[in-house]
Amino acid sequence: MIWTSAMLLATIMASISDRVDLSISKINSTTYRNLEKLVSKDSYSLVRTKDLGEFHSKSKCTLLSCLITKKSIFNEEYINLLEIREAYTGFKTGDGSAEIWRRIWEISNEDPLLPILVSGLQFSILTHLSAFHKKFFGTYLPNPTLFQKRFQDKHRLNFYLTYLLVRNCVGNITIDEQEMDEGLSAVIQTIKFQGSTNWVTQSVDLEKTIQRVEEMARLLKHISCEKCQLWGTIQLKGLRAALRVFSGSTNLERLERFFLINLFMRLSVSVKENIRLRRYRAPFLATVALYWMEILSFATSLLMIFLVSKIRNKFKSRITLKSCM
Repeated sequence: MIWTSAMLLATIMASISDRVDLSISKINSTTYRNLEKLVSKDSYSLVRTKDLGEFHSKSKCTLLSCLITKKSIFNEEYINLLEIREAYTGFKTGDGSAEIWRRIWEISNEDPLLPILVSGLQFSILTHLSAFHKKFFGTYLPNPTLFQKRFQDKHRLNFYLTYLLVRNCVGNITIDEQEMDEGLSAVIQTIKFQGSTNWVTQSVDLEKTIQRVEEMARLLKHISCEKCQLWGTIQLKGLRAALRVFSGSTNLERLERFFLINLFMRLSVSVKENIRLRRYRAPFLATVALYWMEILSFATSLLMIFLVSKIRNKFKSRITLKSCM
């Protein structure tokens, strides 16, 4: 009887989850393409390192996947976000990130709104690390086992609330006509046409909330992973910009719009990818395939080295034989 009730409850919850996924996915699809085109433009993909605030370019990270390539344009150092996907880097929680997250949660727990938003951001980060886990011949392969192991439904719901808040804030941006970008205008108009839903019902001191987000962003300088610093900084600064709009300051500066739009893009990607990752019926097989490809690549490399060595030795033997004759 208990087992039957549990199965029934699980079926009901799965049905509700599917409806929520479908609803958010439909909303997301209306802006996704225009948003994707928008962030491919230089104005939303190139960022000066000095505009990242306390972003430290000197990383202690020894992993190539943690490092960032920077470019010099007109004697200023830039980072091209199109070349740096938010993905798994191999950076371990024991290298300081767990402590940073602990301190971020300490700060967020002082606020009535931030626990939901931080939970949502953390879920989005997990989604990216799982969806873009290993790069194989230029293509990122997913790790659904990692995602499903860490997945909690309450965090998914918090993520959707975070997505909706950020989306609504993007729709409320006001920009002078001379600064208006056609792509951004299309995104804003689509959101306005659909209308917004304000799920924040209790009174919140948004000035203090914004200050706490700024405090969180300052913690990221202690992470010795450049990519982690980069995307963490962009998303927290984007969240700060969203909260400013939410508080009524809808006329953002150019850099604030940059961070907000890139945060919105990351959340939009997570809407698609988290649904895909949860739909894997046999995640273990996908993970095995993920590492078998690495093994195959390694074995192929060894075989090539062996063949080259054999050919070289054979060539040397012929030269030696000729010299003896």
